[in-house]
Amino acid sequence: QWYQRRVRVKQKELTDCKKESRKRKKMIAVYQSMLNTSGVNGFHKCTHCEKAFVSAPFLASHLERRHGIVPPPIQNTEDKLRIANEELEKELQSIKDKYKDIDEQLKGAQETREKSEALRDSILQQQLQQEEAHKRWLKIPRSNMLRRLRR
Repeated sequence: QWYQRRVRVKQKELTDCKKESRKRKKMIAVYQSMLNTSGVNGFHKCTHCEKAFVSAPFLASHLERRHGIVPPPIQNTEDKLRIANEELEKELQSIKDKYKDIDEQLKGAQETREKSEALRDSILQQQLQQEEAHKRWLKIPRSNMLRRLRR
């Protein structure tokens, strides 16, 4: 009888240990899945000690409890998206301003080029007119030239 009682106690201890083992395996599986979904960068490391946490709220409560630090409130995804959107809008506006400045510089350079081409064309036109006048002068016979010069 004593032996049977002892066996039953040990069997109960064994079943309790098995139940506890199953619970711990489940907990480990849950934590591993959380780690896998959060990835390498998913750890939230405490800056004051060696501990790392799976989520930001756990880190925040750790900082409060262990280090007496009240962390800033955790932003939700909508706040993060809004802030990211505002930053992108600022960057887009900056790019638009740069584009506008470059476009104005390009227009100024194009106007300068057009003016210089027009000036060059007018100088060439004047040179052609002078050359034609010189050729006409050379075609006039010498006798006519002397008469013109005497006048």
